[in-house]
Amino acid sequence: MKLVLKILALPVLFVVKVICILGNLLTNVVSYVIGLLLLVIGGSAIYCIVKALWQSLLILVVGQRIRAARLEKGYSQADLGALVGCSNNHMSHVEVGQTKVSLAMLLKLAFVLEKNFDYFLLDTPYAKCDSIIDNEIAAKLKKCNVTTLITVGKLIDVLIDQQEMIKKAELD
Repeated sequence: MKLVLKILALPVLFVVKVICILGNLLTNVVSYVIGLLLLVIGGSAIYCIVKALWQSLLILVVGQRIRAARLEKGYSQADLGALVGCSNNHMSHVEVGQTKVSLAMLLKLAFVLEKNFDYFLLDTPYAKCDSIIDNEIAAKLKKCNVTTLITVGKLIDVLIDQQEMIKKAELD
């Protein structure tokens, strides 16, 4: 009788063990899938937040450039708004980064404020290299003594070499 029970119990225990293993495997797979979904959803949310913050920062930088150019010309927001065809409230919102400035408006502002269009895009990814060199770097270099200029020149050489190595690695 004990032998018969052992013979009958072994397959039942085997089936129960297989069911437990499959249950654990299924639980682990579901956990990994849920974790992966949460990672993707979380990553997407973080990307959207960072992108929105970056765009807000760019809008603010352009607005600050407009304000600086306006003050340099001695215009009030109402004066500048009248010259470019918008209200002083709109100019205020643009300057503090609450409102995006349209391309058409930015062109009008550049004309009225007698600034190169690139002036408003400095400190953004849309600036031209020449504008950055002329408006930002040249002024800083003029403040340096000879020793510092030589050091800066060597640093630039190292950065150019590094840039070329990265380009070469990307092509390979």
